Amino acid sequence: MNATDLLKEDHDRLKEMFDEFRGLDGGDRREKQRLFRRIASALEVHAEIEERFFYPAVRGTRREDAVEITFEAFEEHKIARTLIGQIESLPKGDPRKDAKMKVLMESVEHHIEEEEEEMFAEANDLGDDRLDELAEQMQTLEAELMRRRGVETEDAEEVEANV
Repeated sequence: MNATDLLKEDHDRLKEMFDEFRGLDGGDRREKQRLFRRIASALEVHAEIEERFFYPAVRGTRREDAVEITFEAFEEHKIARTLIGQIESLPKGDPRKDAKMKVLMESVEHHIEEEEEEMFAEANDLGDDRLDELAEQMQTLEAELMRRRGVETEDAEEVEANV
């Protein structure tokens, strides 16, 4: 598995969680909160491994598009973190939580689409060996971050199995 394969798997897991969240009944606040925590943790870990390893490597291709795309991606991560913080700060039962969650999911889905269509193409310039090396580094950090956060989901077990 190379770096883009790893990120694609993360993206697919996030989209599955988003679909699950969208399918919840509006009154199921406890389940929404539980799923929000899983989504927030997954997004935080995913953003960290991209920012530490993948984006610098892509930017290192020195292609003009690569620099622009990675700067935009960093900004999109900041927006996601801001929305997560806003959702966390709202009082229990606040109806704005669902609205902000919808914006978060749409923003992340847009980010995923751009990343897979544009940045992954730029990453191909790194070559197979470098993409494999990045995947190893990213999997190791991902497993460690999930352990530190106490993530006990099938996602953590799956990541651990890939290391």
